[in-house]
Amino acid sequence: MLDTRQLRYFVAVAEDLHFTKAADRLHVAQSALSTQVKQLEVQLGARLLARSKRSAVTLTDAGALFLVEARHALEQVERAEAAGRRAGRGELGHVAIGYAPTAAVSGLLSSAIRAYRVQRSDVALHLAEMETPKQLAAIIEGRQDVGLIGSRRDYPDGI
Repeated sequence: MLDTRQLRYFVAVAEDLHFTKAADRLHVAQSALSTQVKQLEVQLGARLLARSKRSAVTLTDAGALFLVEARHALEQVERAEAAGRRAGRGELGHVAIGYAPTAAVSGLLSSAIRAYRVQRSDVALHLAEMETPKQLAAIIEGRQDVGLIGSRRDYPDGI
């Protein structure tokens, strides 16, 4: 499995065509950078960079092709990380909402959805009309996140 650190290191060297400059930009030791890029080449079974003491570092054909894919992979990792953080903050995902018919008739449901959409426009809402006892059971069983129900004298444990 490829390591994102190795990808970042390779991309930096490929962009700078210089190990020391890339190491400085990444704030790592040049020897660590060189080791990681070499390990990546061994793992892939391909030389990505042509190194010479007398001339600049250059990309091999394999390196040029790999650079395009490495950039795409790093962009996808960044998108996945951002999505994970947004989901953790409740900005992405879905919410299952049950509602009693009176919530729809009274306008409570539509006003609650409108207000929620302003705050969390990327969260999918799954709506289901159901009677209060069924909503309470669905919440207890974890099939429903929110219930708009009629008031009751008592509620089951966990509600």
